[in-house]
Amino acid sequence: MRTSLSVIALAFAPCLLLLGCGGTQLGEDGENGSAGVSSGPTHGSGPSGPAERPSYERPPNPRSDVFPAPHGPIPPVTYQGGNILASPRIVTVTFDGDSLRGSLEAFGDVITTTAWWDAVASEYCDSRGSCVGHGSGGSYGRIAKAPSTYLTDSSLGDSSLQTYVAGRIKDGSIPAPETDALYLIYPPSSTIVDVDGATSCQDFLAYHSMMQVTPPGSTVPVELAYAVIPRCSSSLHELTVIASHEMIEAATDPYPYTSFGSRDDAWDFLTGGGEVADRCMVGASSGQNTYEESGYLVQRSWSNAAAKASHDPCVPAPPRVVQPYFNMAAGVSDRLALTPGQTKTLELIAFSDHPAPPFNVSVMEVADLFGSTNILDVSLDQSSLQNGQKATLTVKLHEDAGPYSTAFQVTSTLGQVSHTWSFTVAPQ
Repeated sequence: MRTSLSVIALAFAPCLLLLGCGGTQLGEDGENGSAGVSSGPTHGSGPSGPAERPSYERPPNPRSDVFPAPHGPIPPVTYQGGNILASPRIVTVTFDGDSLRGSLEAFGDVITTTAWWDAVASEYCDSRGSCVGHGSGGSYGRIAKAPSTYLTDSSLGDSSLQTYVAGRIKDGSIPAPETDALYLIYPPSSTIVDVDGATSCQDFLAYHSMMQVTPPGSTVPVELAYAVIPRCSSSLHELTVIASHEMIEAATDPYPYTSFGSRDDAWDFLTGGGEVADRCMVGASSGQNTYEESGYLVQRSWSNAAAKASHDPCVPAPPRVVQPYFNMAAGVSDRLALTPGQTKTLELIAFSDHPAPPFNVSVMEVADLFGSTNILDVSLDQSSLQNGQKATLTVKLHEDAGPYSTAFQVTSTLGQVSHTWSFTVAPQ
Protein backbone atom coordinates (compact mmCIF):
# COMPACT_ATOMS: atom_id res chain seq x y z
CA MET A 1 0.00 0.00 0.00
CA ARG A 2 1.40 3.38 -0.94
CA THR A 3 1.42 5.83 1.94
CA SER A 4 3.42 8.76 0.69
CA LEU A 5 2.22 11.87 2.47
CA SER A 6 2.01 15.56 1.77
CA VAL A 7 2.02 17.66 4.92
CA ILE A 8 1.40 21.32 5.75
CA ALA A 9 4.24 22.10 8.14
CA LEU A 10 3.33 24.18 11.17
CA ALA A 11 6.41 26.34 10.68
CA PHE A 12 4.51 28.12 7.93
CA ALA A 13 1.18 28.33 9.77
CA PRO A 14 1.18 31.96 11.00
CA CYS A 15 1.28 33.37 7.49
CA LEU A 16 -0.79 30.62 5.92
CA LEU A 17 -3.70 31.80 8.03
CA LEU A 18 -3.18 35.54 7.71
CA LEU A 19 -3.49 37.92 4.81
CA GLY A 20 0.01 39.35 5.28
CA CYS A 21 3.28 38.67 7.03
CA GLY A 22 4.52 42.20 7.41
CA GLY A 23 6.89 44.05 5.18
CA THR A 24 8.63 47.34 4.76
CA GLN A 25 6.77 50.49 3.80
CA LEU A 26 8.12 52.72 1.05
CA GLY A 27 9.37 56.20 1.64
CA GLU A 28 7.01 59.02 0.75
CA ASP A 29 8.94 60.07 -2.34
CA GLY A 30 8.66 56.60 -3.91
CA GLU A 31 12.12 56.94 -5.42
CA ASN A 32 14.75 54.27 -5.71
CA GLY A 33 17.44 55.30 -3.26
CA SER A 34 19.93 52.46 -3.72
CA ALA A 35 19.75 51.16 -7.25
CA GLY A 36 22.65 53.17 -8.63
CA VAL A 37 20.51 56.11 -9.81
CA SER A 38 21.91 59.52 -8.94
CA SER A 39 20.64 63.00 -9.71
CA GLY A 40 24.19 64.34 -9.73
CA PRO A 41 25.66 67.21 -7.70
CA THR A 42 23.65 70.29 -6.80
CA HIS A 43 24.83 73.44 -8.59
CA GLY A 44 23.86 76.95 -7.55
CA SER A 45 24.91 80.56 -8.10
CA GLY A 46 28.33 81.60 -6.92
CA PRO A 47 30.33 84.80 -7.04
CA SER A 48 30.95 84.33 -10.72
CA GLY A 49 27.31 83.73 -11.59
CA PRO A 50 25.22 80.65 -12.25
CA ALA A 51 27.13 77.41 -12.44
CA GLU A 52 27.15 75.61 -15.74
CA ARG A 53 24.57 72.78 -15.80
CA PRO A 54 26.36 69.43 -16.14
CA SER A 55 25.55 67.22 -19.09
CA TYR A 56 23.01 64.45 -18.45
CA GLU A 57 24.51 61.07 -17.69
CA ARG A 58 22.51 57.89 -18.19
CA PRO A 59 21.96 56.15 -14.83
CA PRO A 60 24.11 53.03 -14.53
CA ASN A 61 21.10 50.90 -13.54
CA PRO A 62 18.17 52.15 -15.62
CA ARG A 63 14.57 51.15 -15.16
CA SER A 64 12.64 49.68 -18.07
CA ASP A 65 9.35 50.89 -19.52
CA VAL A 66 8.61 47.37 -20.80
CA PHE A 67 6.43 45.47 -18.33
CA PRO A 68 7.57 43.01 -17.33
CA ALA A 69 11.22 43.58 -18.17
CA PRO A 70 12.79 40.55 -19.89
CA HIS A 71 13.91 38.03 -17.27
CA GLY A 72 14.53 34.36 -16.65
CA PRO A 73 11.51 32.02 -16.52
CA ILE A 74 9.66 31.31 -13.29
CA PRO A 75 10.17 27.57 -12.62
CA PRO A 76 6.89 25.67 -13.15
CA VAL A 77 5.39 22.91 -11.06
CA THR A 78 6.36 19.84 -13.06
CA TYR A 79 4.19 16.87 -14.00
CA GLN A 80 5.57 13.51 -12.87
CA GLY A 81 3.23 11.35 -15.00
CA GLY A 82 0.76 10.17 -12.36
CA ASN A 83 -3.00 10.39 -11.95
CA ILE A 84 -5.32 13.26 -11.07
CA LEU A 85 -8.88 13.43 -9.73
CA ALA A 86 -10.77 14.69 -12.77
CA SER A 87 -14.14 14.98 -10.97
CA PRO A 88 -13.48 14.97 -7.22
CA ARG A 89 -16.32 13.44 -5.22
CA ILE A 90 -16.10 15.12 -1.83
CA VAL A 91 -17.07 13.11 1.26
CA THR A 92 -17.01 15.23 4.43
CA VAL A 93 -16.32 13.20 7.58
CA THR A 94 -17.08 14.77 10.98
CA PHE A 95 -17.80 13.56 14.49
CA ASP A 96 -20.77 14.11 16.82
CA GLY A 97 -20.51 17.26 18.89
CA ASP A 98 -18.78 19.24 16.15
CA SER A 99 -20.44 22.66 16.12
CA LEU A 100 -18.99 23.32 12.64
CA ARG A 101 -20.33 20.11 11.08
CA GLY A 102 -23.01 21.82 8.98
CA SER A 103 -20.63 24.54 7.76
CA LEU A 104 -17.89 22.07 6.84
CA GLU A 105 -20.36 19.88 4.97
CA ALA A 106 -21.71 22.89 3.07
CA PHE A 107 -18.15 23.93 2.21
CA GLY A 108 -17.36 20.49 0.76
CA ASP A 109 -20.58 20.52 -1.24
CA VAL A 110 -19.95 23.76 -3.12
CA ILE A 111 -16.28 24.65 -3.23
CA THR A 112 -15.28 22.45 -6.20
CA THR A 113 -17.88 24.13 -8.43
CA THR A 114 -16.76 27.72 -7.84
CA ALA A 115 -14.72 30.27 -9.76
CA TRP A 116 -11.90 29.71 -7.27
CA TRP A 117 -11.77 26.02 -8.17
CA ASP A 118 -11.76 26.83 -11.89
CA ALA A 119 -8.82 29.19 -11.35
CA VAL A 120 -6.70 26.78 -9.32
CA ALA A 121 -7.57 23.45 -10.95
CA SER A 122 -8.59 23.59 -14.60
CA GLU A 123 -5.14 23.83 -16.23
CA TYR A 124 -3.85 20.62 -14.63
CA CYS A 125 -4.22 17.66 -16.97
CA ASP A 126 -2.76 14.15 -17.00
CA SER A 127 -0.96 12.27 -19.76
CA ARG A 128 -4.29 10.99 -21.12
CA GLY A 129 -5.68 14.48 -21.57
CA SER A 130 -8.03 14.41 -18.58
CA CYS A 131 -8.07 17.65 -16.61
CA VAL A 132 -9.26 18.49 -13.12
CA GLY A 133 -12.81 19.71 -13.46
CA HIS A 134 -15.77 20.43 -11.23
CA GLY A 135 -16.38 18.09 -8.34
CA SER A 136 -19.49 17.12 -6.43
CA GLY A 137 -20.53 16.88 -2.79
CA GLY A 138 -23.53 15.74 -0.82
CA SER A 139 -21.86 12.72 0.80
CA TYR A 140 -21.15 12.72 4.52
CA GLY A 141 -19.65 10.50 7.17
CA ARG A 142 -21.17 11.34 10.57
CA ILE A 143 -19.44 9.33 13.25
CA ALA A 144 -20.42 9.18 16.90
CA LYS A 145 -17.01 9.01 18.54
CA ALA A 146 -13.48 9.70 17.35
CA PRO A 147 -10.41 7.73 18.41
CA SER A 148 -8.03 9.44 20.80
CA THR A 149 -5.11 8.91 18.38
CA TYR A 150 -4.63 8.42 14.65
CA LEU A 151 -1.25 6.95 13.73
CA THR A 152 0.46 7.05 10.34
CA ASP A 153 3.78 5.25 9.97
CA SER A 154 4.83 5.28 6.32
CA SER A 155 7.71 2.87 7.00
CA LEU A 156 5.15 0.17 7.91
CA GLY A 157 3.03 0.73 4.82
CA ASP A 158 -0.18 1.19 6.80
CA SER A 159 -1.70 3.33 9.52
CA SER A 160 -4.35 3.14 12.21
CA LEU A 161 -6.17 5.96 10.42
CA GLN A 162 -6.46 3.97 7.21
CA THR A 163 -7.60 0.93 9.18
CA TYR A 164 -10.17 3.08 10.98
CA VAL A 165 -11.51 4.59 7.74
CA ALA A 166 -11.78 1.14 6.13
CA GLY A 167 -13.70 -0.10 9.17
CA ARG A 168 -16.16 2.80 9.07
CA ILE A 169 -16.77 2.22 5.35
CA LYS A 170 -17.40 -1.45 6.12
CA ASP A 171 -19.95 -0.68 8.87
CA GLY A 172 -21.63 2.05 6.79
CA SER A 173 -20.64 5.02 8.96
CA ILE A 174 -18.77 6.47 5.99
CA PRO A 175 -20.11 6.17 2.41
CA ALA A 176 -18.32 3.69 0.16
CA PRO A 177 -15.92 5.36 -2.27
CA GLU A 178 -16.78 6.15 -5.87
CA THR A 179 -14.40 7.03 -8.69
CA ASP A 180 -12.29 10.10 -7.84
CA ALA A 181 -13.38 9.97 -4.20
CA LEU A 182 -11.80 12.53 -1.87
CA TYR A 183 -12.55 12.17 1.84
CA LEU A 184 -12.07 15.26 4.03
CA ILE A 185 -11.65 14.02 7.60
CA TYR A 186 -12.01 16.56 10.42
CA PRO A 187 -10.99 14.94 13.74
CA PRO A 188 -11.99 16.82 16.91
CA SER A 189 -9.46 18.69 19.05
CA SER A 190 -9.37 15.72 21.45
CA THR A 191 -7.82 13.50 18.75
CA ILE A 192 -4.05 13.49 18.31
CA VAL A 193 -2.82 12.71 14.80
CA ASP A 194 0.70 11.29 14.64
CA VAL A 195 2.50 11.19 11.27
CA ASP A 196 5.85 9.43 11.43
CA GLY A 197 6.43 10.87 14.90
CA ALA A 198 5.20 14.38 14.06
CA THR A 199 2.26 15.62 16.15
CA SER A 200 -0.77 17.46 14.79
CA CYS A 201 -1.05 21.16 15.69
CA GLN A 202 2.50 21.10 17.05
CA ASP A 203 4.46 19.98 14.00
CA PHE A 204 1.94 20.13 11.13
CA LEU A 205 -1.52 21.40 10.26
CA ALA A 206 -2.86 18.79 7.82
CA TYR A 207 -1.88 16.22 5.22
CA HIS A 208 -3.30 14.22 2.34
CA SER A 209 -2.58 10.74 1.02
CA MET A 210 -4.15 7.79 -0.82
CA MET A 211 -5.36 4.34 0.24
CA GLN A 212 -7.19 1.32 -1.11
CA VAL A 213 -10.35 -0.09 0.43
CA THR A 214 -12.76 -2.87 -0.58
CA PRO A 215 -16.37 -1.59 -0.39
CA PRO A 216 -19.05 -3.74 1.27
CA GLY A 217 -20.37 -6.42 -1.10
CA SER A 218 -17.36 -6.15 -3.40
CA THR A 219 -14.11 -8.02 -3.81
CA VAL A 220 -12.43 -5.32 -5.86
CA PRO A 221 -10.33 -2.71 -3.98
CA VAL A 222 -11.09 0.93 -4.79
CA GLU A 223 -8.62 3.77 -4.46
CA LEU A 224 -9.63 6.80 -2.46
CA ALA A 225 -7.79 10.02 -1.72
CA TYR A 226 -8.15 11.49 1.72
CA ALA A 227 -7.08 14.55 3.66
CA VAL A 228 -6.84 14.84 7.42
CA ILE A 229 -7.51 18.29 8.86
CA PRO A 230 -6.91 18.20 12.65
CA ARG A 231 -8.84 20.70 14.75
CA CYS A 232 -6.00 23.12 15.42
CA SER A 233 -8.39 26.08 15.43
CA SER A 234 -12.04 26.75 16.19
CA SER A 235 -12.18 29.24 13.31
CA LEU A 236 -14.15 28.10 10.28
CA HIS A 237 -12.08 30.41 8.05
CA GLU A 238 -8.82 28.85 9.19
CA LEU A 239 -10.18 25.33 8.69
CA THR A 240 -11.43 26.06 5.17
CA VAL A 241 -8.09 27.63 4.19
CA ILE A 242 -6.29 24.46 5.30
CA ALA A 243 -8.91 22.17 3.76
CA SER A 244 -8.79 24.00 0.43
CA HIS A 245 -4.99 23.62 0.42
CA GLU A 246 -5.35 19.84 0.79
CA MET A 247 -8.23 19.60 -1.70
CA ILE A 248 -6.40 21.14 -4.65
CA GLU A 249 -3.24 19.18 -3.87
CA ALA A 250 -5.16 15.91 -3.58
CA ALA A 251 -6.91 16.59 -6.89
CA THR A 252 -3.71 17.43 -8.78
CA ASP A 253 -1.42 14.96 -6.95
CA PRO A 254 -3.45 12.14 -5.31
CA TYR A 255 -0.36 10.01 -4.62
CA PRO A 256 1.90 12.77 -3.27
CA TYR A 257 4.79 13.71 -5.54
CA THR A 258 3.76 11.44 -8.42
CA SER A 259 1.66 13.90 -10.47
CA PHE A 260 1.91 17.69 -10.11
CA GLY A 261 4.44 17.64 -7.32
CA SER A 262 8.11 16.97 -6.72
CA ARG A 263 10.82 17.45 -4.12
CA ASP A 264 13.62 18.26 -6.53
CA ASP A 265 13.28 21.95 -7.32
CA ALA A 266 14.84 24.74 -5.28
CA TRP A 267 11.41 26.32 -4.94
CA ASP A 268 9.99 23.08 -3.56
CA PHE A 269 12.80 22.83 -1.04
CA LEU A 270 12.03 26.21 0.49
CA THR A 271 8.21 26.12 0.43
CA GLY A 272 7.87 22.91 2.44
CA GLY A 273 6.78 20.74 -0.47
CA GLY A 274 6.51 20.66 -4.21
CA GLU A 275 2.75 20.66 -4.73
CA VAL A 276 0.63 23.46 -6.14
CA ALA A 277 -0.71 24.89 -2.86
CA ASP A 278 2.67 24.63 -1.13
CA ARG A 279 4.11 27.16 -3.54
CA CYS A 280 1.60 29.77 -2.47
CA MET A 281 2.19 29.56 1.25
CA VAL A 282 4.34 32.12 3.06
CA GLY A 283 7.57 30.72 1.61
CA ALA A 284 6.49 31.85 -1.85
CA SER A 285 4.27 34.91 -1.58
CA SER A 286 2.98 36.54 1.57
CA GLY A 287 0.25 39.13 1.72
CA GLN A 288 -1.82 37.32 -0.90
CA ASN A 289 -2.24 33.75 0.21
CA THR A 290 -5.98 33.65 0.77
CA TYR A 291 -9.10 34.44 -1.23
CA GLU A 292 -12.78 34.75 -0.32
CA GLU A 293 -15.04 32.47 -2.33
CA SER A 294 -18.77 31.98 -1.75
CA GLY A 295 -18.46 33.18 1.84
CA TYR A 296 -15.51 30.89 2.63
CA LEU A 297 -11.83 31.72 2.98
CA VAL A 298 -9.65 29.52 0.77
CA GLN A 299 -6.00 29.40 -0.23
CA ARG A 300 -4.64 30.66 -3.51
CA SER A 301 -2.76 28.06 -5.49
CA TRP A 302 -0.05 27.90 -8.15
CA SER A 303 -0.77 28.46 -11.85
CA ASN A 304 1.87 27.41 -14.35
CA ALA A 305 0.07 29.45 -17.00
CA ALA A 306 0.24 32.66 -14.95
CA ALA A 307 3.89 32.01 -14.10
CA LYS A 308 4.75 31.51 -17.77
CA ALA A 309 3.14 34.87 -18.56
CA SER A 310 5.15 36.53 -15.73
CA HIS A 311 1.99 37.31 -13.78
CA ASP A 312 1.28 36.46 -10.17
CA PRO A 313 1.41 32.65 -10.18
CA CYS A 314 -0.74 32.39 -7.05
CA VAL A 315 -4.31 32.54 -8.31
CA PRO A 316 -6.87 34.00 -8.17
CA ALA A 317 -4.70 37.12 -8.08
CA PRO A 318 -5.67 40.76 -7.59
CA PRO A 319 -5.86 42.90 -10.76
CA ARG A 320 -2.37 43.93 -11.87
CA VAL A 321 -3.29 47.62 -11.80
CA VAL A 322 -4.18 47.20 -8.10
CA GLN A 323 -1.37 44.86 -7.06
CA PRO A 324 1.34 44.30 -9.66
CA TYR A 325 3.35 41.12 -9.52
CA PHE A 326 7.03 41.84 -8.88
CA ASN A 327 10.08 39.71 -8.20
CA MET A 328 13.82 39.28 -8.69
CA ALA A 329 14.59 36.71 -11.37
CA ALA A 330 17.64 34.57 -11.94
CA GLY A 331 19.16 34.95 -15.37
CA VAL A 332 20.70 31.51 -15.13
CA SER A 333 19.87 28.24 -13.39
CA ASP A 334 18.70 28.38 -9.80
CA ARG A 335 20.95 25.39 -9.04
CA LEU A 336 24.51 26.33 -8.16
CA ALA A 337 27.52 24.02 -7.77
CA LEU A 338 30.44 25.35 -5.73
CA THR A 339 33.58 23.87 -4.28
CA PRO A 340 34.17 24.60 -0.59
CA GLY A 341 35.64 28.08 -0.27
CA GLN A 342 34.52 29.12 -3.76
CA THR A 343 32.64 32.36 -4.48
CA LYS A 344 30.28 32.97 -7.42
CA THR A 345 28.36 36.02 -8.56
CA LEU A 346 25.03 36.03 -10.39
CA GLU A 347 23.14 38.82 -12.11
CA LEU A 348 19.51 39.16 -11.04
CA ILE A 349 16.93 41.35 -12.73
CA ALA A 350 13.94 43.05 -11.15
CA PHE A 351 10.62 42.85 -12.97
CA SER A 352 6.97 43.75 -12.48
CA ASP A 353 4.00 43.11 -14.75
CA HIS A 354 2.66 46.67 -14.26
CA PRO A 355 4.30 49.94 -13.18
CA ALA A 356 5.15 49.76 -9.49
CA PRO A 357 7.18 51.73 -6.93
CA PRO A 358 10.63 50.48 -5.90
CA PHE A 359 10.54 47.27 -3.90
CA ASN A 360 12.99 46.17 -1.24
CA VAL A 361 15.15 43.08 -1.77
CA SER A 362 17.00 40.85 0.67
CA VAL A 363 18.63 37.41 0.68
CA MET A 364 18.54 34.66 3.32
CA GLU A 365 19.94 31.16 3.59
CA VAL A 366 17.51 28.40 4.54
CA ALA A 367 19.49 27.85 7.74
CA ASP A 368 18.24 31.22 9.00
CA LEU A 369 14.65 30.05 8.59
CA PHE A 370 15.13 26.92 10.68
CA GLY A 371 17.77 27.98 13.18
CA SER A 372 20.52 25.71 11.83
CA THR A 373 24.16 26.45 11.00
CA ASN A 374 24.90 28.58 7.93
CA ILE A 375 27.28 27.18 5.33
CA LEU A 376 26.92 30.12 2.92
CA ASP A 377 27.74 33.79 2.79
CA VAL A 378 25.14 35.44 0.54
CA SER A 379 24.72 39.14 -0.24
CA LEU A 380 23.17 41.55 -2.73
CA ASP A 381 24.71 44.82 -3.90
CA GLN A 382 21.28 46.50 -4.09
CA SER A 383 18.48 46.82 -1.54
CA SER A 384 15.76 48.54 -3.59
CA LEU A 385 14.92 48.16 -7.28
CA GLN A 386 12.29 48.62 -9.95
CA ASN A 387 11.33 46.89 -13.17
CA GLY A 388 14.38 46.32 -15.38
CA GLN A 389 17.05 47.20 -12.83
CA LYS A 390 19.74 44.68 -11.95
CA ALA A 391 21.50 43.45 -8.83
CA THR A 392 24.59 41.33 -8.29
CA LEU A 393 24.22 38.36 -5.98
CA THR A 394 27.38 37.00 -4.34
CA VAL A 395 27.44 33.46 -2.95
CA LYS A 396 30.32 31.86 -1.08
CA LEU A 397 30.35 28.28 0.19
CA HIS A 398 32.18 27.86 3.48
CA GLU A 399 35.34 25.79 3.38
CA ASP A 400 33.95 23.46 6.06
CA ALA A 401 30.56 23.08 4.38
CA GLY A 402 30.80 19.31 4.05
CA PRO A 403 28.97 17.23 1.42
CA TYR A 404 25.46 18.57 2.02
CA SER A 405 23.36 20.78 -0.24
CA THR A 406 21.66 23.90 1.04
CA ALA A 407 19.33 26.57 -0.29
CA PHE A 408 18.68 30.29 -0.10
CA GLN A 409 16.03 32.69 -1.32
CA VAL A 410 15.89 36.27 -2.50
CA THR A 411 12.83 38.07 -1.13
CA SER A 412 11.23 41.11 -2.77
CA THR A 413 8.89 43.18 -0.60
CA LEU A 414 6.53 46.05 -1.37
CA GLY A 415 4.30 47.19 1.48
CA GLN A 416 2.89 44.01 3.02
CA VAL A 417 3.37 41.81 -0.03
CA SER A 418 6.45 39.65 -0.61
CA HIS A 419 7.60 37.26 -3.34
CA THR A 420 10.64 35.00 -3.36
CA TRP A 421 13.03 33.39 -5.83
CA SER A 422 14.75 30.24 -4.58
CA PHE A 423 18.17 28.70 -5.23
CA THR A 424 19.93 25.50 -4.19
CA VAL A 425 23.67 25.12 -3.69
CA ALA A 426 25.43 21.76 -3.96
CA PRO A 427 29.12 21.14 -3.18
CA GLN A 428 31.15 20.01 -6.20
